[in-house]
Amino acid sequence: MKSHVSVMPPPGATFAKLDRDAATREWEGIEIRIPSALHLVALKLHAIRQPNRRSREQDGTDVIELIRICDLEVESEQFRSIAERYGDAECFKAIQRRLGS
Repeated sequence: MKSHVSVMPPPGATFAKLDRDAATREWEGIEIRIPSALHLVALKLHAIRQPNRRSREQDGTDVIELIRICDLEVESEQFRSIAERYGDAECFKAIQRRLGS
């Protein structure tokens, strides 16, 4: 099975925030740090907003899958804050619609 990993090195302060809540996992014999599910959602929402982003629909689907797989509480203030900060004005509502909330 072929694996694909996207690597996006963030600035130092952002990296520190991501690393604080990250989990260590082994992938193909290498230990890697994986950001928390909420931080992954924030990264995806940030990516969607980039003007030259080609895979916005896939990023949106990834966000929905992260929510489902990680059982994130979409109605929580923490999730709403992330969606509104890293997405656009309609982001939180769009996520709710896609989840049927």
